Amino acid sequence: MTPWNTPIPLHSLRGLLSLHCVGWRVLLMVLFVYGTPTVALSKLKASTNADLLHPQDDGVVLPYWLTRYQCNRNSFNGETGIVLGNEAGPIWVYALGRAVPVGQATLRHTSVVKIWDELAETILASVEVGPNSAIQNGYAMESLSSALYLPVGDYRLSQNTWRGMDPWPDSYHAPARGADASSLLTFRGACYARRAGEYPSQTFAFTKGAGMLQLNFARAKVCRKSIPNGWYEGTYDDVLAPSDSPNGNVWTWTQCAAKCAESSKCEFWTLQLNGAQSCMLMSNRGIYHDTGGHYSGVKMAVCAEATTASATYVIGGGYRAASGRSAEASCGAAGHQDITTLHECQSAAKQVGIAITETVGPGTWHQVPYGCTVQQGTATPESGAVGTKGRVHFSTTPGDNNGGMGGYVLICKQAAVVSDAPTVRIAVFSAQFGGRDRIQYRLGKDAFVEELEDEGFNRWTESSDQIGEQLPDGVDAFLFTDMINVERKEDSPWQFIFARQFEELCDDNVLCLWNHTNLTRSQKSMQRILASKFFKIRWVAENTHYDYIVWMDGKYLLRNPMLTETIEKYMGDSIDMLVMRHPTRNSVAEELGPASQRAAQILADDSVVQQADANYKRYKHEGFFDTTGLFDSSMYIVRPARVRDMFIDWWHEVQQGVPRDQISLSWMIQKHGINVYSIGRFPCAILGENCQNPHAHKR
Repeated sequence: MTPWNTPIPLHSLRGLLSLHCVGWRVLLMVLFVYGTPTVALSKLKASTNADLLHPQDDGVVLPYWLTRYQCNRNSFNGETGIVLGNEAGPIWVYALGRAVPVGQATLRHTSVVKIWDELAETILASVEVGPNSAIQNGYAMESLSSALYLPVGDYRLSQNTWRGMDPWPDSYHAPARGADASSLLTFRGACYARRAGEYPSQTFAFTKGAGMLQLNFARAKVCRKSIPNGWYEGTYDDVLAPSDSPNGNVWTWTQCAAKCAESSKCEFWTLQLNGAQSCMLMSNRGIYHDTGGHYSGVKMAVCAEATTASATYVIGGGYRAASGRSAEASCGAAGHQDITTLHECQSAAKQVGIAITETVGPGTWHQVPYGCTVQQGTATPESGAVGTKGRVHFSTTPGDNNGGMGGYVLICKQAAVVSDAPTVRIAVFSAQFGGRDRIQYRLGKDAFVEELEDEGFNRWTESSDQIGEQLPDGVDAFLFTDMINVERKEDSPWQFIFARQFEELCDDNVLCLWNHTNLTRSQKSMQRILASKFFKIRWVAENTHYDYIVWMDGKYLLRNPMLTETIEKYMGDSIDMLVMRHPTRNSVAEELGPASQRAAQILADDSVVQQADANYKRYKHEGFFDTTGLFDSSMYIVRPARVRDMFIDWWHEVQQGVPRDQISLSWMIQKHGINVYSIGRFPCAILGENCQNPHAHKR
């Protein structure tokens, strides 16, 4: 058996990370246990800090920096830091830290490390980091007093610095995502202010300051259902009929999960997919029955949040009586709802147009109303937020608004009006590696096409470039490719992505091990195949900010200007994945021989056939019932947030010696309880009329 198809551990250890500037190497041991929430890095337990694992994270706490850089500067008086972008989804932050110079066991001086909201320019959390702080892989770390929730956005970490203190990294480096730093956040460079404690508004080049400040974080948890499709015995606390559902017709599993989250008695929930189709809120979980036909899950508070309409924030009164209002002292008095957290207060103030200069609180003041307010300044009821002083207060106790005279303008929330046409974020992914398939692009005269993965490839012709495609406004289309000298047509809807993201996510990724030229023929062929499948499978799991992702092989064209309406028609509220049925075979067992033989031919390795058989036997041993059907994965649509775990698992499977992803797809769907809608092999029903690309390769 060739080296590439040796089974890869589900989550491999990241080995021997290079310490670029200090000339030595450290082994960072990050352990994962698949299927159970496990803390990857022991959360810090300094003598005065408790274990802070938040119930709404995904159970895996990670550091941002995975390597160290030389500490080479301590000559600046002021505030010095770095800028980080959070684009992949909300996170919880547990600890902040500073780099420890090589040769020092601990830090010699104490400095305050802060994390700032870039838009509001306000401090969200801060800790003192110094000689007594816990040391973690070359960084001195201190836990926050409570976990900090960070939604998508840009943030700044900074420390107060002075001449002669412990030096910090200040050189220019280009950290590699996934190797030197986590791929879940984006390093944007260094920042500073000339006075300690001030917002570090000035910035340097994007490669300066790597490794200066550290943070430990975890992804925010999303609402999930359990993997099996059976049901548990237990106490039936409430049985909700379909007529009790929000639409009065049928329950979705997220709605049933939300009802459980809102119930004081519920410990787990079960949704019947057949028969009465009731949503059952239950407790005292007992024996499991593997009968299928059900969705179930444990109580998760985040499930209630996932189905709650987002809030709309408004100015709720509180103006001075002399300016024409009655100086309301609460949002309730103005017919609105109170804001109950500091973070929500900061976000709401920005949304209503407050130019925040300072945020005060949480605190208690007899003159400040409960919740979120801003000092009135010269603002009037007619000007709204314009003219307010920008000093925002968050009070945890009722106040009389300056003895009934007013002057603290209320920032309140009201239930959002759900739009009949909500904004839907859709992305279309396709990939071209090693010269296979055709999408609407032109090759320059000097373009080089590597040895082909598949025979029957039709080389580019002038007519290939004249095929028109229609994408609705607002749909993002990405073509991931390794083609050299690709020239994009001016009117092409596709964005060409040449970045090698498959070298950034190195946990359970053989492509990170094959970053050298000394590869066998089979490995070279497999490398091109997996590079394309990385974007087809693994990269989908990293883009959960989209509501839907459409994958289409290069043999298809997108010609549906009503794509959004088509997707919503087929997928509704409950469908996690839309996929095509295989045109000729109905089970994985039927597909096993033809698919593995084709893979063996492509890779020039007959052992692929034996490996495919071994994989199938393993699926059966793990509980696979080969009755789900066989699917054609050349075109599919997913809700990426719902299928993320499945796609990470699927990516693992396609690396196990047999790159034909349809062999493992049915088991992945069954294993993870994915709600699938399958259509016949009619891709044009989704992609639009005449969606077959006449210049694509033939299988």
